[in-house]
Amino acid sequence: MRIKLRSLKKRRSSFTAVFSRFGVKKIAGKEEISTVLLLNVKHQGVVVANHLWITDAKLFFEMNIKENTKIQFKAAVYEYAKGYLEKNMFLESVCSK
Repeated sequence: MRIKLRSLKKRRSSFTAVFSRFGVKKIAGKEEISTVLLLNVKHQGVVVANHLWITDAKLFFEMNIKENTKIQFKAAVYEYAKGYLEKNMFLESVCSK
């Protein structure tokens, strides 16, 4: 599914998704950052990812969002390296209320 994100690479686009939960990501074994798990991520009604983790959770906390809430947001798609070997796609989130 994430192959569909490739065509949107480096372009800001509108997406919809379902908020699942908050999480925590450890960086370099010491620092922790808040994350958000989004499910059923769609672009123009087409599922482009069954799930995505977003590392910018601040706006989600401010909105007091609840589990299974459908959201709409704008984001740019960029490539990242998962672990040390595998390349994947992710959304640089710039969420709007």
